[in-house]
Amino acid sequence: MLSTLLSTFTAWRNPFASAPPAEPWTLHHPALAAWHARGDEIRSLNDDQLKSLATDLKQKIAAKQVEKLAAQIQAGALAGEAVRRTVGYDLFDTQRLAGLVLAQGMIAQMQTGEGKTLSGAAPILYAALQGRGVHVMMPNQYLAERDAQSLKPAFQILGISSGLLKEKDDDAARQRAYRSDITYGAGYEFGFDYLRDQIAQISATRGLGSEFNLTMRGLKADSANRQRGLAWAIIDEADSILLDEATVPMLLSGPPSGKKQDDRPFRVAQECAEKLRANIDFEYNTTHSRLKLTEVGMAKIASALAPLGPVELFKPWSDYVEKALLANYIYLRDVHYVVQGEKVVIVDESTGRLYADRSWRDGLHQAVETKERLPLSGSNVTQGQISRQRFLRQYGVICGMTGTIEGSEPELKEAYGLSTVCIPTRLPPKRKKLPDRYFTDRDSKWRAAVESIIEVHKTGRPILVGSRTIQASEAIAQFLTQQGVNCTVLNGKQSADEAALVATAGQNGAVMVATNMAGRGTDIRLGPGVRELGGLHMVGLERNTSARADGQLAGRVARQGDPGSFQFFVSADDNLLTKFAPRAAREMARMPHHQGELSGDLTRYVARAQQAAEAEGRNQRQRVRVQDESVGETTGRLYGVK
Repeated sequence: MLSTLLSTFTAWRNPFASAPPAEPWTLHHPALAAWHARGDEIRSLNDDQLKSLATDLKQKIAAKQVEKLAAQIQAGALAGEAVRRTVGYDLFDTQRLAGLVLAQGMIAQMQTGEGKTLSGAAPILYAALQGRGVHVMMPNQYLAERDAQSLKPAFQILGISSGLLKEKDDDAARQRAYRSDITYGAGYEFGFDYLRDQIAQISATRGLGSEFNLTMRGLKADSANRQRGLAWAIIDEADSILLDEATVPMLLSGPPSGKKQDDRPFRVAQECAEKLRANIDFEYNTTHSRLKLTEVGMAKIASALAPLGPVELFKPWSDYVEKALLANYIYLRDVHYVVQGEKVVIVDESTGRLYADRSWRDGLHQAVETKERLPLSGSNVTQGQISRQRFLRQYGVICGMTGTIEGSEPELKEAYGLSTVCIPTRLPPKRKKLPDRYFTDRDSKWRAAVESIIEVHKTGRPILVGSRTIQASEAIAQFLTQQGVNCTVLNGKQSADEAALVATAGQNGAVMVATNMAGRGTDIRLGPGVRELGGLHMVGLERNTSARADGQLAGRVARQGDPGSFQFFVSADDNLLTKFAPRAAREMARMPHHQGELSGDLTRYVARAQQAAEAEGRNQRQRVRVQDESVGETTGRLYGVK
């Protein structure tokens, strides 16, 4: 059925993406020579003259008096000169090429450490000169603030305004940010603001008291929208936003109307869950995070509420118990969530970051709180939702940069109409891959990993230890401390700035244990003498469900021609294998071994599991696209909101 539906799906096409140029997008493209020539011409101009050129180019673009590529070259030269004056940095040709690729409405695959922030200056300026605003989407708030601050002086020279979305901003502040020529923010901020605007329209904001409410928010009745349209989206770490997060819908929730729900059913449901037996009273699938009571289980829970007397339920009683079972068997502490004070805080499994302002819906959050013996938060109801794919496809132009998109090009083409161009590295890479090591169980793997870390640490080389979960990061840090190795832990629980901590990971003798994506986008610079020792070494405590995530972790070392090395440690009971290749996991666990370590190259097992995991991810994203298509792509500005 799914394949039939997919065969009829017509992918959204990036309407701004140009036809393939006569010249391939390489460092020999004539546009780069034209950029250099124009840059030489304007280098002697003063700031006011540069600003005048930018204003003139904007007017020509509006009047369609300049061809697209010519405008992109001129914008690139202006941006490059403004960056040189404010940052003191001449763009490399690799960065210029990436900028042109983005301006053409494509994805630039650019290796980590090659300078994506400054590569974005030219296409951001070109998009801003269109006069309809450009949204620069970053993976997190820190990177949004960093890039906005880095490039703001350059844009100011050219008369271009830039704004920043902050998580705690009120509506008026957000509206000001959107009225700027350029708006920076974490990717999800743009989607939630879109939903808020749509819900405000649906909610008849012109009703009784609406004028007063808008005034209190600092807005006028005729300009209540935060956003002023979706013209351009330039996406950093595009693989994360376009693929990894594509199946997670954006949900805007609020408190329900009516009476406060009774906490007692959640407590009784937890008591029931503790007594029920897996595969007899309920069946569950960890791969898909699904769970269902059997007829035997339904019979057992039928009379559990009777001792409470009259109690009001907001959903079927079986759903309370199934949510309690999910909380106990699927959602794990320090993997899917952490407990801070008396609050359950969700962990993004793919990044290791905490989302204090998010909660699970349909009673799951309350079930986890009950399991942890915490006070129950209010149960929210969904006010509006939209898939990330559908939201992004509303932009006139989307483009982006990433270091790891290889293998996903066909899906990007199908889902978003995006072509991909691989940008060469400025200097020959010196990253050294050491063979993976394989073990029968996690304890054997961790002992070997600690021994390996200690040996490298003796040489003075800095070490970055990457873990998939908070739980693993804390366990390995404890083992290292017991062996006399001082280490820094960065796993999302710390209040200190993660990027500032990650930036110190390249110093002589440093050992940092971090969840895989902590500090993603931060340049790790090597300390004095570290290059001569061999550079930064990365130890991966397990393979990820996506080979792209492994590539991001490995990419933390050996940037910009520096030396460096990486090695992964894999065990049969790793989440990747037990979840996506259980038969391979069982085979590995039974193999002959020496102190738990297996001999030979077992990469086929990892490859098999990652292929299964990535196929599952693709299928989920396809199902979302089919669902979007069934609703209809052009049903007006309110589509996708329910």
